[in-house]
Amino acid sequence: MTARLLLPLFPKLRRTLPVLDLGTFPTPTEPFQLDDSRSEQIWIKREDQSSPLYGGNKVRKLEVLLGSANRSEKDGVYCIGVTCSNWVAATSLHARAKNMEVHLAMTPIKGDAHNAFENEQTSLNHASSTIFSRHLTTLLPVALTRWIRLLPSRPLCLPWGGTSTASSLGYVGAAFELQQQIESKKCPLPSWIVLPLGTGGTAAGLLAGLELTRLPIRLLGVSILKSPSASAASVRFQARRILRRLGRTPHLTKNRLVVDPHQIGRGYGWSTPQARTAVLRAREESGIQLETTYSGKALAGLLARQEAGTLGNDPILFWNTFAGPHSSTPSTSTP
Repeated sequence: MTARLLLPLFPKLRRTLPVLDLGTFPTPTEPFQLDDSRSEQIWIKREDQSSPLYGGNKVRKLEVLLGSANRSEKDGVYCIGVTCSNWVAATSLHARAKNMEVHLAMTPIKGDAHNAFENEQTSLNHASSTIFSRHLTTLLPVALTRWIRLLPSRPLCLPWGGTSTASSLGYVGAAFELQQQIESKKCPLPSWIVLPLGTGGTAAGLLAGLELTRLPIRLLGVSILKSPSASAASVRFQARRILRRLGRTPHLTKNRLVVDPHQIGRGYGWSTPQARTAVLRAREESGIQLETTYSGKALAGLLARQEAGTLGNDPILFWNTFAGPHSSTPSTSTP
C-alpha cells in the first residue's frame, strides 16, 4: 500500500491510519504510444493494474476505508452510489474478498456507459443487502433510513465516491511512489499529470502529495460531470485539509492545479464524440483499455490541449484510472 510510504515522514499515521493491503503497487509507468508525431511526449501511469481483482483509482482509497472498518471491528460496510458506479462495484468486490458484509443503497441514472450493466451486476452479486431509490434526489433519505435499520449490525458508512481526507492519503502516497519512479529512471519528470476529475479525492491527494514532494509538476483535472466537487476550489479545499491532517502548512503552489470543464458533454455516465475517439485510439494504437465516463474524457482533454499547444513540449503523464479486473489483453467492447 502506497500510504505506507508516508509513515517515515509522518510517524503518527502508524496509530491513526489503519490500512488493508488490497492492491499491487507500485503501478507501472510506461510510454503511451499513440500514432502521432508527438506521442513520445506522453507517458501513462497504469492505475488500471492496481489490482487483479478490480483495479482503478478506488483501490488506494479502499485500502484506508476498509482498514478503518476492520480496525473498528465493524460487521461490514455501507456503500451509497449509482448502479453503474465503479466505486460501488470496487467496494463490493474488495470488501467481500476480505470477508466483510456489504450493504448497498443505489439509484439508476441515465447514460451510455459501456460497463454500466457489468458494474451493477458485480455490485448486486457481492452485496449482502441492497436497497434501491428510484431517483437520485431521494437516494440519501432512502439510504439514511436503511442505515438506521442496519444499526444493530454496525456497518461503516463509506463516503460518496470513496472520497474523504483519510482515503485521499492513498494518493498522497501515490505522489511519493511517482517520485521514487522518477528518481529510479522508470519515468521521466513530467511537466503535467492529467487525470479525470469527479469527486476530487484522487486529484486532491495528488495535489497535496506534489506539494510535499516538491516535484515541479502541474495537475490537469478534466471534469467529467457538472458538480461543485469537480472544481478547482473544491480540490484545493480538500488538499488543504489533507495537509492539515498531516500537520503541515496548507500552502498550495499558485497555478499548480488547472481544471478543464470542456469534456463534460451531457454529464456523468454520458459519452462524448471526443471521449469515444480517445478510447478507440488508446485501444487500437496502444492496446490500452479506457472507458468513456472517466478515462476517455481525460485523454480527450489531454489530446485537445496538446494539439492547442497549451501543455508545452515536456513529458506528460496520463493517470489511467480505468476500473475493472486487470487483464493484459485490450478490451474488444465498443467505446
